[in-house]
Amino acid sequence: METTPVARTMRGAVIDAAHRLAAITLERGDTITAMAACRTGLRAVPTAEALWRDLLRTVAARGDRKTLEAVAGELYRAIAAPPGRPNRAAEPETDALVQELLPGFRRRRH
Repeated sequence: METTPVARTMRGAVIDAAHRLAAITLERGDTITAMAACRTGLRAVPTAEALWRDLLRTVAARGDRKTLEAVAGELYRAIAAPPGRPNRAAEPETDALVQELLPGFRRRRH
């Protein structure tokens, strides 16, 4: 992914817009639009953990544990080894949210 100032600014704007839309729509109980906002932002910035956390909260609000587990697994795969970047761990806030929403969740190691 490009690391020019313009690219960083654009990624930040995408994350901010998706995050705001997800928060507003989730607050109103519109989980479909909140999920769409998160997924749209994640297509542009797949490693945006703020959006992954928004998506986790949204899926949790729907009460769908199976999908929540799938999203958590997808999150860890996406941030583990983004293209052209070294492996990295999740942010502590992300790990804490996963454990809050899915106590005892263990991600699979590939």
